[in-house]
Amino acid sequence: MNAALRAVEAGRYGLEGEVTVDTVPGLWPQIAAVAGKGGDVEVSCAGITRADSAAVACLLEWARVAGGAGGSVRVCDLPEVMRVIMDVSDLDGILSGTSTA
Repeated sequence: MNAALRAVEAGRYGLEGEVTVDTVPGLWPQIAAVAGKGGDVEVSCAGITRADSAAVACLLEWARVAGGAGGSVRVCDLPEVMRVIMDVSDLDGILSGTSTA
């Protein structure tokens, strides 16, 4: 399964599918278009069925690009594997409001 970015409503998005090193390059143009507009966005990761460190790196880069455009990224509903990667890498708190709920 491929990864997808779905607009839920204004300023809210959902990541879905397998967000891995194999799918992030195809997903990035959609994310870059959203991030480059700036503004504050919320990203739900509830629809992610499989993730690896590339998923975490993708979210961090999204936050970096959005921040450069005057915006921010709040992430919610992190899958356990992503939360563990962020904890072990001492990245928790980097994405504003990151939560597992």
